[in-house]
Amino acid sequence: MRDVWNSWKRPTAAVVFAAVLGAVAATAQEGPPRPEPTKEHRWLDNLVGEWSVEGEAHLEPGKPPVKFAGTERVRRVGGFWTTSDYSGEFLGEAFTGVFTIGYDPAQSSFVATWIDSNQSHLWQYKGSLDAAGRTLTLEGEGPCCVEQGKTVKVRDTMEIRGKDHRIFTVKIQKDGSWVTAMTLHYRRKA
Repeated sequence: MRDVWNSWKRPTAAVVFAAVLGAVAATAQEGPPRPEPTKEHRWLDNLVGEWSVEGEAHLEPGKPPVKFAGTERVRRVGGFWTTSDYSGEFLGEAFTGVFTIGYDPAQSSFVATWIDSNQSHLWQYKGSLDAAGRTLTLEGEGPCCVEQGKTVKVRDTMEIRGKDHRIFTVKIQKDGSWVTAMTLHYRRKA
C-alpha cells in the first residue's frame, strides 16, 4: 500500500508544483498595469526629430556674442522620455551633449539632465510648462562656466514657435537678476 501511495504522491506533487509555477509565471508576466503617458509626456513630441541649430553665447559683458552651430537628433524613449544628441563646434572645438527630458507625475514636474564633452558636471533640472503649452521652463544649479569655482542658478526655457522652429534660452542668475547667457534657434531639417 505504501508503494501505491508513494507512486501516486510523487507525480501529484510534481503536477501541483508545475501548476503553482505556471500561475506565478503568468502573474509575473502580467505584472502591475503599465502607466499611461500624460499630456505632459505627449508634449515632448514637439522636440522629436532632426534639427539644425544656430546659437550665440554671451561670454563677456560688453563684448559681442560668440556664434556657434550644430545639429541635434531627438528621439523618444518609450512614451515617457526624450533624449537628444547634440553635436557641433564651440570656440573652435568639437562639442557634444546629451539632454534627457521627461515628466514625473509624482512630483508634478518636468525633469531633465544634461551632460556634455566640456565638463564633468551632471546638470539636473526640474520645471513646468506654461498655461499656453508653448514654453517649458527648467531650473537647475551647477558650476559657472565664466567664473571658475562659482556655483550658479540656471533657468533654461524651450519655446515652441511652430512645428519646425523652437528657441532655447539659457539664463543665469547674477546679482539677483536673470541674465541671458545663451540663445539657440532650432530649425527642423527637411
